[in-house]
Amino acid sequence: MFPNKLFIDAALKIPMASLSVGARAIFADGFTQANKPSQLRDAYNVYGLYAVWPPTERALEGIRLDLGVDNVADEDYEVISTA
Repeated sequence: MFPNKLFIDAALKIPMASLSVGARAIFADGFTQANKPSQLRDAYNVYGLYAVWPPTERALEGIRLDLGVDNVADEDYEVISTA
């Protein structure tokens, strides 16, 4: 059994600039039901920010620029492996 996770993603489109900006959050419960103590994991919350800009100028057609910062708060966490 794996811990519960909640993913939230919210974005704001700015049509005048052909830009989208947003934030993501992951809230994960701790992993407390393991066969070995080494498999136990603490709960964690991770936040990220991003921007997406697909230029509308004809010379840049087909190009898209994605910028992002993951783990903004520099949270120390471990993901549960499915293997």
